[in-house]
Amino acid sequence: MKPIRQFDERGRLVAAGYEWPEVFMPVAVIALVLMAVGIYALTAFINNKVPSPDRALGFILLSGLPLGAYLLLFHRYRKRSLIFTLRGEMLMPNGVPNYPFHKAIDGVIDNIKTIELFQEESDGEEKNTEYKVALYSRGGDIVRLTNGMSREQAHKIVAQLNNALATIRRDGGKPPARN
Repeated sequence: MKPIRQFDERGRLVAAGYEWPEVFMPVAVIALVLMAVGIYALTAFINNKVPSPDRALGFILLSGLPLGAYLLLFHRYRKRSLIFTLRGEMLMPNGVPNYPFHKAIDGVIDNIKTIELFQEESDGEEKNTEYKVALYSRGGDIVRLTNGMSREQAHKIVAQLNNALATIRRDGGKPPARN
């Protein structure tokens, strides 16, 4: 999690935003499946249930355990960010949730009414509350900026994005203050 500030060659602020990590569910699911297959193969080897001709296939299946663990440990998260530019653009270089190939949000920053967190409860036997961050426009549009996360993470993102938006509106085009 880190604030983003971009300056031009003369030191003037041209963009402000925030970057945060987000769980990438497809990778997490693939990792868990690979680990389950690896554990299955491991138990077959331990119980000596793998016939000789199938040992090669067993070793391939067994490789799912470390590969799944590697994916889960090092690639479970991906970076997501929102950057407000001096020209009024709203850029999401790593994609908009549910629209990974969209790298920007339509509209301009002057149309932003507020950025807030909201909660969603999942249906099912176990009630699970997720918090998400959304951008609300003056025209009534809602753009979801994050996938589900803890309340604390969502609150931090809301605060940092509101700070970035206020900074670009207030200080955009000005050189940074010299102390």
